[in-house]
This record gives sequence, structure tokens and C-alpha cells, in this order.
Amino acid sequence: MLGAVRHSGPLRVQKPFYPEAGLCHAYVLHPPGGLVGGDDLTINVHAEADVEVLLTTPAAGKFYRSTGMTAVQRQNLYVADGACCEWLPQENILFDGALSKLFTEVRLAADARFIGWEINGLGRPAADLLYRRGCHNQRFAIYRDGNVFYLDRLKLNGDRDVYHAPWGLRGRCVSGLLAATPADDAALAAARSVTAEHGETIAACTLIQDEDLLLCRCLSDDTQSVRRYMIQLWHKLRPFVVGRKACEPRIWAT
Repeated sequence: MLGAVRHSGPLRVQKPFYPEAGLCHAYVLHPPGGLVGGDDLTINVHAEADVEVLLTTPAAGKFYRSTGMTAVQRQNLYVADGACCEWLPQENILFDGALSKLFTEVRLAADARFIGWEINGLGRPAADLLYRRGCHNQRFAIYRDGNVFYLDRLKLNGDRDVYHAPWGLRGRCVSGLLAATPADDAALAAARSVTAEHGETIAACTLIQDEDLLLCRCLSDDTQSVRRYMIQLWHKLRPFVVGRKACEPRIWAT
């Protein structure tokens, strides 16, 4: 159950849902719908021992154009021993001219389980509003028992080489990253079966065996194709990490 909620400003969880026995679905709401220059938003989540929780958002996050100040969003997830946390927010959209920082930090106890993703879109290509200016600094870190488990960093500051390079975004404007732990060869095979069938994205899956960590990445020009890929991966991997079949949050259908 949801033990305690404390919020400052508009950010809040209105109501927990229990479509699965013993597992809480919680929707993190930010009514303004986005961040402007100078905003500083922090989300702290504590999953206590033996808790199972799925967290998502009702709509895409947005970083709007700025005239000089930076918008910052920090997401801190603490998962205790025996607990399982699923972090499945909808995508972030970086508007042209946005100055933004997005830092996600997952701190896992020795026996904690985690599956989560991050999806970022540059501009709004469907409306022919591309991301041509701005600066985005992104960090996704996972710690296990206080030690760095995985660290991913990306900085875009108008450097078109990063955008077009084969070691960068390959000219694609939408990127996705999914991390799952614990994972094994069977989980890797399941993830790669999704990748083989999903022709809408450039995608790859890697298992870091020493860490029992599975990483899946993808690139595309279309946000919906990345979301479909991530959801299909989650359907396949959830039984390995959570021990349950997928039960999609009903907010995804609205």
C-alpha cells in the first residue's frame, strides 16, 4: 500500500490503484504538463522492504524553450531489500531552444529488483518543429549497495556531430533506454526476440552478466514506435524481473 505522500507545489500522486493483488500502480502527476527555464522539479520514491510498485505518468513530460535559464528534473528511486520497482514514465519532449537537465538515480539494495525506461524526443518532427537549438544534459545512474552499478550520460549542446554520428544518435530524434535487473541469458533471448520482430527502430540488447543487468537501447524518428518497442520489451521481461505477467496501467489506454 501507499504508506506516505508528501508534496510541495503541483507535483503529486492523487490515488494508488491495485489492479494486481499486492502490487501498487501509482501515477505521478504534474498538472502544469512541463518545465520552463528556471523550474527545478525533484521526484523522490522510496520502495520499502518487500514492496512491489509500478510507477508511470499520465502524459508526456515537456521541456519548453528557454531564453536563458535551465529547467532541471531529478528522479531519485530508492529500492530496499526484497522490493521491486517498475519505473515506466511516458516520454520526455525537448522543445526547440530548451535548456534542460534530466537526472535519474536508482539506488538498489543487494536484493532489490528493478525494471525501468527512459524515452526522450528531440523536438516535434510530426509538426515539422525540429530541435535545432538548445542544450540537454542527461544522466541515468544505477547503484547497487551504494556502488555504481551502471552510469549513462548524454549531452547535446547544438553539436550536430553527436546528432548525426554513427556513435551518436544516427540522425534520429527519439531515443529509448530500458534497464532490467536481475536478468540472465533467458531474459536476453526474450528481449532479442522482440528486437528481431520490431522493424520500426534501430535497437540492440546487451546483458552485463557480472552484474545481472540487461540493457536495451533504441533509436527512431517516431516516439510511438519507441513506446511500442519499450512496452513489448516490458511484456517479455516482466516475468523474469517481477515474476508476474504484464498488466498495463489503464492510464496508457486514455
